[in-house]
Amino acid sequence: MSEHTFSPITNKVQFDQALEYVALKSQELLKAVTGEDLPLESVRLFAHTGEEYQDLERIARSYGSAAENQPGSGLYIACDMHIAGHHVRKIGIRPPDPDREQVGHADYTAPDYKAFVAKHHKPLTGLTRPLPGREDQLFEVCHPDFDVLAYVVNNS
Repeated sequence: MSEHTFSPITNKVQFDQALEYVALKSQELLKAVTGEDLPLESVRLFAHTGEEYQDLERIARSYGSAAENQPGSGLYIACDMHIAGHHVRKIGIRPPDPDREQVGHADYTAPDYKAFVAKHHKPLTGLTRPLPGREDQLFEVCHPDFDVLAYVVNNS
């Protein structure tokens, strides 16, 4: 599954490579599962150890200050970057989670979130789902051949 060679991430070069990798692979995932290309909003890296999380936090903070809206766990940084050909305004990190084998995820926006979900929610495939408890806000795309996730967010 994994094609990356950057873990553990301990420096800014590896961090940038990881952001690019997650953005590109998430884009491939989204296209493979839904057939759609959507605007990239943010990229988030997953730490696999507490020490790696500390390194990720130190590096991420060098890109800017904490974003106004934060996830339940981890950290988002407001930034102004170009990653994988997209203008990204937020990067993030997530603490270690033994249940997550992925290396990160990217968030995308759809012009019409509800129509996107209606078109692409196919429970029998197990590859897409509205996130439980946040069905009106977050739609997850996954595939066992990818070591990343993609989320479509409802910004309306």
